[in-house]
Amino acid sequence: MSKSERFWDRTAQRCASQVSEEDTEAITTLAHTRKYLHANDVVLDFGCATGKYAFEIAPLVKEVHGIDISGEMITAAKQNAVEGNVTNVQFMQAEITDPRLEDESFDVILAYNILHLVEDPPRVVEKIKELLKPGGVFISVTPCLGAGGSLLGVPIKLLSFLRIVPVVHSFKTNDVETLISNARFDLLEIQTLSGSPSNIFLAGRRK
Repeated sequence: MSKSERFWDRTAQRCASQVSEEDTEAITTLAHTRKYLHANDVVLDFGCATGKYAFEIAPLVKEVHGIDISGEMITAAKQNAVEGNVTNVQFMQAEITDPRLEDESFDVILAYNILHLVEDPPRVVEKIKELLKPGGVFISVTPCLGAGGSLLGVPIKLLSFLRIVPVVHSFKTNDVETLISNARFDLLEIQTLSGSPSNIFLAGRRK
């Protein structure tokens, strides 16, 4: 078991399994996302945690497949699906590079609050492109800890350096846009969501 997996296993019980009325960032994220979803879409929720977003979009699409490296997160997500009687959502403990995920099999891939936590963001974005069908849409929300205006950046970078938390990339706003553009996605939308640090909503289409 990797250090990252152990870290996220420990946080599983504290993760929300549904969007509350007070969770303005999640509500805004979903509002931006919904316009890219269609009834016949097969969606991958990368870094799904306990399924908070997957359950929100499930009524809008054909299928949602949630993956997370944390076994505890996936166990909780599966239990939440049973308790909520949500039948078109499947969860699997997996990395984005897992061979069980077939290339060109998803219409939409979501990456909420995850790109700054992966070891190799460019490789991850390239893999996401491979998993999307031609014309498929990649949607991300990424905290930009390097953009300034937040007191969280310095302590988080220190904790990451000391290996107390997994790797954390301190992106600036243009870093995220460049990351997606370098993977040759057509940029559809970029928005700065409220919050500290700034959270960047970005949607791109696979050519």
